Amino acid sequence: MALFIFAHQDDECWCFHEILRLQNNGKKIKIVYLTSGTLDGSASAVRNAESVAVLRKIGVPKENIFFLGTREKIRDSRLCEKLEIAFRSLLNLTNEIGIPDNLYFPAWEGGHQDHDAAHLVGIALAKHLRILDQCYQFPLYTGAHLPSILFRMFACLPENGEPIVARIPWRDRIRFVRLCFFYRSQIKSWLGLFPFYLMHHIIRGTQSLQHVSVDRIFCRPHAGILLYERRGVYNFKTFVQSAHSFLGHLSREK
Repeated sequence: MALFIFAHQDDECWCFHEILRLQNNGKKIKIVYLTSGTLDGSASAVRNAESVAVLRKIGVPKENIFFLGTREKIRDSRLCEKLEIAFRSLLNLTNEIGIPDNLYFPAWEGGHQDHDAAHLVGIALAKHLRILDQCYQFPLYTGAHLPSILFRMFACLPENGEPIVARIPWRDRIRFVRLCFFYRSQIKSWLGLFPFYLMHHIIRGTQSLQHVSVDRIFCRPHAGILLYERRGVYNFKTFVQSAHSFLGHLSREK
């Protein structure tokens, strides 16, 4: 069984190929979302339904999808303030569904603070379950070494190690691009993301993964100002302060 940890409903679009590849190889897939997808922590039936519909189209049944962030009322953009709650909820889930053979979660890349927070939760779970060597991080978007609020999609940071790159067949590239149109409630976000998502699948058409490292989470994702800092939505100092006790716990386990 492979467990995918996502921060938001629609984060699955960054690793469609890996989900599909695992399923084609007979692996059972479980999906977890760590935030409610709303700024006030309220349930978003629309966002949940959108992700369920998309995942079902690539073969993941509804009963294998868990909205822990909705249950715990964890606000979108504030996951780093609820790391312990998210971790405990996720740990309880693994007690029910079993220990995964492989674990996937967002890369440590400084693109969105919730993605980095989900990475911390993923690392903590992997350490607790003793499966760090069986874990992978997938890139979403990062502003590393770019000016203003520009960003790159699907770009692996060299600091995170050697990428494992797979080429996506053309029929699946088209399929994955079409699935983005199901996230109608997030049209404002996707107006900015979609052109670059489309170009990646046309020009490169790859899915990249990297192994994970506990040491990396005690370092800034990359040199310079992070994308979410440039956008003025959060800053790394506040992120570290919010995650301090959680990071301390991980440090003591080293």
